[in-house]
Amino acid sequence: MSQYKHFGLPVIPLYYSIPLLAVCVAALLLLVVIFRVELPAVLLAPPNAVNASSCGSLSQSDTYYLLNASLTFNGATCFVITGNNTVLDGELKYLLTGDNTPGTAAVIVIGRNVTVRGLNITKSYTGIRLLNASNSYITLNQINDSGYSAIHAINSIGAVISQNILYYSGWAGVYFESTSSSIVRQNFVFGREAIGGTSSGGIALAGSAFNNISDNLIKDSWFPLALQSSNGNNVLRNNVDRAVYNSLLVQIATGASNSFSHNRVSNSQRSAFYIEGSSEVFISNLSVSNTSGAYYDLEATTSPTSFELVDSYLGR
Repeated sequence: MSQYKHFGLPVIPLYYSIPLLAVCVAALLLLVVIFRVELPAVLLAPPNAVNASSCGSLSQSDTYYLLNASLTFNGATCFVITGNNTVLDGELKYLLTGDNTPGTAAVIVIGRNVTVRGLNITKSYTGIRLLNASNSYITLNQINDSGYSAIHAINSIGAVISQNILYYSGWAGVYFESTSSSIVRQNFVFGREAIGGTSSGGIALAGSAFNNISDNLIKDSWFPLALQSSNGNNVLRNNVDRAVYNSLLVQIATGASNSFSHNRVSNSQRSAFYIEGSSEVFISNLSVSNTSGAYYDLEATTSPTSFELVDSYLGR
């Protein structure tokens, strides 16, 4: 008689479990290689982490701050990070709650090489603001119901905005002003239109150059992806759905060389791709479906000085 009891749970024989493990590993590799799913880095708090239990200035450089309490900030900004090589980690355990006072933010990043991860932010006028910052890494945050923008970068360089869930912002999920050489990738951005509100932009660039916007899902905004007076940006493999106005908007007063590759646009209530006053636009592998019958899959109010359209699926 066996001395072990299995308590009614099925036991998978070894000769089954090894093939099952191989299938699971193969599936994981498919997600990573074919669908470009990026596995989040495991970042464990070090033993000498400094607890952040109240709002204030995080001024120490080379410091790992660990949020260890839910905080409410009304009429003021909660954290201002001025230290360099600094981490603020919320581990998605606690809530930062504001009251949408104009101009305030849950976090303002000023230092260099700052990582902000795992924060759960709600009702902050701006969730995370990068102000003259360099080499910031903003990842794995959830930001809800911002009166202005969930993530707003101003005069910053070298930021990586990755794998955040941003929903119901009043202006934009991610907004770059005069920000360059940065990456916005694998974010989920949901506007307010589906719940009866207004979100102007999903991901918006103004006066920003040489950025890469890739592999984002953007839904339910007026302009899900908008470039204004922005040059030399690469926009690739984004999925844009249910735009209330134009889905991909390119307005460039001066400048050139924005490239759009392998983007998908569906269910736009106005034109899917709209170009106004632009020069040097390069489009390849654009797929458009279910554009409103009164508008166009591709519309240009003025002829760009240089225009390429390659391997794209357009109905009108």
